[in-house]
Amino acid sequence: MPDIKHQMSARVTCPREVSGQLYMSCDNKRLTVLEGSCGERCPSESLAVYGANFFTPAMQHLESFDQPCMTPYLGKVNVRCKLGKLNVTSGCKQGCWGGNVTIA
Repeated sequence: MPDIKHQMSARVTCPREVSGQLYMSCDNKRLTVLEGSCGERCPSESLAVYGANFFTPAMQHLESFDQPCMTPYLGKVNVRCKLGKLNVTSGCKQGCWGGNVTIA
């Protein structure tokens, strides 16, 4: 960790065994984390969610990416790595396709 002078702040990279970044400040020898965190990385995984089947890449802590939905679905699946766990939210929706309509 770098030296941080009194009433100054700095971005600090987490130790190699974890990933992430911290934004820290110093006040009279007292370090305070202003934002960010350190956490475990997420390994690549095979996911099957509503509207999509795919492999996630290996991800850093707090990293996220969007995977497009498979045809005929529209939208995307959001994947976020936090503390070594994947948080997955499917935004895949089906459209209304042309064809015969039965009205009762």
